[in-house]
Amino acid sequence: MQVAFNRELTPAERATWKVGESGRRAKSVYLRRPDEVRGRVWEMDHKQLPILVHPPKGKPLSPWMTTIVDDGTRALLGWSLAVSPHAGTVLTAMRMALVHDPDVPRRSARCPPAYGSTVAWSSPPPPSRT
Repeated sequence: MQVAFNRELTPAERATWKVGESGRRAKSVYLRRPDEVRGRVWEMDHKQLPILVHPPKGKPLSPWMTTIVDDGTRALLGWSLAVSPHAGTVLTAMRMALVHDPDVPRRSARCPPAYGSTVAWSSPPPPSRT
């Protein structure tokens, strides 16, 4: 029976049973990736934020955030917030990552090879206080 358990359990699961949570964390892989060149690989993530927003009218809600991060530099290239997940939030984040806004100071980055060209990207401007 022990042989079957050892064959079926991952090293992290075996460490959990032997040592507990600290053993699982020691044996788990977390954010371990090979070093990438800047702009070669971008990651997109779409997640519901664990906060409640109280709009002027209606019930409190948890917004959704879409982000685009460069794997090589871990720079945040684009982001978008919305009350519900939809294609528009993804397209907004992609536009922010790919299109240069002349009103914002410029930093350059390469577009992933799948897209094929070099583009300039910019950080979003700070929110205006009115």
